[in-house]
Amino acid sequence: MLRNFLLTVFVIILSLLGSEIVLFYTGADIAVLRKFLYFQRAEIQLFQPSRNADRLYELKPGVSFEFDHVSSKETKYSDRLVSVNGLGFRGKTLLKIKPKGVFRIAVFGGSNTQGALVSDNDTYPADMQKIFDKIYPGKVEVWNAGLYAYVLSQDIAYAEYFINEFDPDLIIIQHTNEGRRPFLFGSKLAGLKYLFHHNRDLYKENTPAFFNMDQPWQIEFHSLLSSYSGVYRTVCVGIYSLRFLWKKPSPQDLFNPKGFNWNNYYAQQNSEYMLNVFLKKYKRIPVVMFYVVGCSRILDVPAAKFVLDPSALPEEYHDIHPPSYVYEWYAQKICEFLVKNKFLYLKE
Repeated sequence: MLRNFLLTVFVIILSLLGSEIVLFYTGADIAVLRKFLYFQRAEIQLFQPSRNADRLYELKPGVSFEFDHVSSKETKYSDRLVSVNGLGFRGKTLLKIKPKGVFRIAVFGGSNTQGALVSDNDTYPADMQKIFDKIYPGKVEVWNAGLYAYVLSQDIAYAEYFINEFDPDLIIIQHTNEGRRPFLFGSKLAGLKYLFHHNRDLYKENTPAFFNMDQPWQIEFHSLLSSYSGVYRTVCVGIYSLRFLWKKPSPQDLFNPKGFNWNNYYAQQNSEYMLNVFLKKYKRIPVVMFYVVGCSRILDVPAAKFVLDPSALPEEYHDIHPPSYVYEWYAQKICEFLVKNKFLYLKE
């Protein structure tokens, strides 16, 4: 009796191990998880998958497109030019090595920072450059490091890359998007496998929990198994998918039975943790967190805060993708804040 029991246990363990190996090498667990992933789909001609498993995708160097979709309030044009320079940033060509005596500012964020619905010269980082060119000719560079749909964890990974490669003097992070990291629409399974295998946080962000996450032990149990077990991830998707036999799931429809979005909550908490680690690691570089009231949740982190409040202004000032003259207002206010609070230290 005992022998049969032990043999059964052995066969089960062996089967599970075999299944884990098969899932790891085939990526079948990621294939079934794929339908629950959140994808960035806007203007994908501009983007390519990233080998950085925190960022997931990036702008494609050297591409340029004209788009005819602009804000209904736009007054300058009906078509807009969107171009990416050779270093992979939106806007004009810049030198990787910082010119002597130049103060370099890097601005990170999502589509609002990249400049959705406006041409290259009308993003708010580009408008900041125009303002500083008048005040301090040849002394300040403003780099647009915004990418559509980026959340804070991706901004942090991008900022760390920028620090190591381009030597900024000031970092501005516009906080808008929250929740799970988006993947690039059209990503192939091989590319997704690479990203998941190199960043286990992605499993935690995207494996749906089919039970309530009310207790610490439930959170630890789900986090551990979703990180290391392809069998568990497949079971989670299978059980969770039963809820959608008669309804097509939304990419954002990752809720447990009580309606609490565990995956977005985990991603949000992880983003804030990454930000705090980043701020401690790079204390030598000033960081300004930029918020627009109505579009941003203000974080309690040890960094300077610039809060823009459009509450008394027309409705387009509240849009996440406003017309060009709203971006000009952004730039004017940001530059005033930086100068007034002495964030710029210019060298002779």
